[in-house]
Amino acid sequence: MMKKVIDSLSSIQHLTALGRAQDSAAIILVSGVGLLVVAYAIMRLSTSLFTELREMLFAKVTESAVRQLALKVFRHLHSLSLWFHLERHTGGMSRDIERGTRGIQQLVSYSL
Repeated sequence: MMKKVIDSLSSIQHLTALGRAQDSAAIILVSGVGLLVVAYAIMRLSTSLFTELREMLFAKVTESAVRQLALKVFRHLHSLSLWFHLERHTGGMSRDIERGTRGIQQLVSYSL
C-alpha cells in the first residue's frame, strides 16, 4: 500500500505540469496529495494498533512461559550445594536471570 502511495506521488509531477495550464487541475492535485497523506497516516496508525493488539493477546502466554522458566532456574539454584553458592557468588545471578527472562519475552515478541 505504501508503495502505491509513493508511486502516485511521482505521478503528481506530471499533474503539476497540467495544473499550470489549468487552475482546476491544481485543486485536484492539492486534494490528491492531502488524501495520500491521510491514507498514509491511517496506515501507520493501523500498524501500531494491530501491533498493540497482538501484544495484548499474547501477553498472558508470554508471561506464563517466562514465569515457568524463571521458577525452574530459581528451584535449580536452590538445589545446588552450599559450596557452589559460596564460591560462585550466586547473588549476582539474579541479574542474569532477569536478562534471560527479558530475552525470552523479546524472542516471543519478535517471533509473533
